[in-house]
Amino acid sequence: MEFEHFIKISRGMSTLQLQNHTQFRESFQPYLVNARFRVAKTLNGYNYSEPQSVSFLNAHKAAWATFVKNLSQWEEACVSLQLPKQERLFIAGWQFPEIPMLFPFAKKMNALLLVSQDAPWLKSLKEADCTLNIRSREATFKLKKSMKSGRIIAGLLDHHQLGTRYQEAQLFGRTVKTPSGVLALCIRYEYQLAFIAPRSGYIEIVEKVETAGMTVAELAQLYNDWLEAEIHRKPEQWLMWQAYPVK
Repeated sequence: MEFEHFIKISRGMSTLQLQNHTQFRESFQPYLVNARFRVAKTLNGYNYSEPQSVSFLNAHKAAWATFVKNLSQWEEACVSLQLPKQERLFIAGWQFPEIPMLFPFAKKMNALLLVSQDAPWLKSLKEADCTLNIRSREATFKLKKSMKSGRIIAGLLDHHQLGTRYQEAQLFGRTVKTPSGVLALCIRYEYQLAFIAPRSGYIEIVEKVETAGMTVAELAQLYNDWLEAEIHRKPEQWLMWQAYPVK
């Protein structure tokens, strides 16, 4: 899917216009159908009525449109995050529509964002040395150096990238792979793990834990427990349903 294309065309549209755009609907339809299947099986045991199904599809399509629109306008956003006084902080996120709106705040705080690609829409963050491609050769070295110095780190842990370390954990009773390299470093450098989620138009730290003395397995499971609670609140807001195992 050409995210860059939809990001460009969304700049001249409202979120509602984007989600009703023919090309957008056709391109995202596989994501929507895939997500509906997984939601029905995971949360409802296939007991999904037709009205529930249609309602979810519309809400999930709106969530994707909001995400793309936010990617197109994040540099103008004024969203902030109330941070704890803890200096060593790892902000653990997940794929929800408002997540791009935190990028300007991350840039302001000189946080290091862990990303899986050097995407065009992250160009200004990369130029400010605020992104780290976890697939790059120097990723481990730079991450260790940054965390040793106490720099704020942020990343999404609801999807594992091939070729990177992971820890198995349970999410809705199924085994998922949670990125583990950064969790191990959180423990080593005594970082606080802060879990963020959208709340009434804002983004807040809704859970947090001191990682010192914990194991990677414990942290991975705790993260997934928090994630599961958020997905239960609004399943249509999670944009990684396509990666959730259902077998």
